[in-house]
Amino acid sequence: MPPNRGTDLSTEQRQLRPREENDALGTWLEHLFDAASEVFVFTAPVLAVVMLAGDAELTFVAVAALVTMVLGVGLQRQRPLGPPWPKVTPLLGLLRLVVYNVAFAATLWISEVAFTEPVVDISWASGPLVAPSLVAVVLLAALVVAFPYLTVALGLHGTE
Repeated sequence: MPPNRGTDLSTEQRQLRPREENDALGTWLEHLFDAASEVFVFTAPVLAVVMLAGDAELTFVAVAALVTMVLGVGLQRQRPLGPPWPKVTPLLGLLRLVVYNVAFAATLWISEVAFTEPVVDISWASGPLVAPSLVAVVLLAALVVAFPYLTVALGLHGTE
């Protein structure tokens, strides 16, 4: 071995061996990380507006909605309910940007309007955080399940 390489033979052999595959937990964490980056990047415009609004209740509902989307996309990547989760292409990225932001903003608006005005009179909805958060969770979980079907219907579906 040339003296200027700086490593010995055992180090070289260790670096060349194949890497082990992820176990089930490692795969789930990888899907969850990918889902978190996808959701945070594509919902950034609405998140910026929510954070600048300064309303604590709206921020709490937004966090519940974000957690729902991240967990939902992570689950859909791991074990899809229907078509596999679509990959990110430029066109699908644009679709995600539009759909995620419109759905996120609409969900927050519906959550706030339905439970801050006396439109719904349910006893468990009297708290300012529980009912709006549950509405956001249900609506965005439905979006996560429906998104692959939307891409198939539009003919844009590509799988990872």
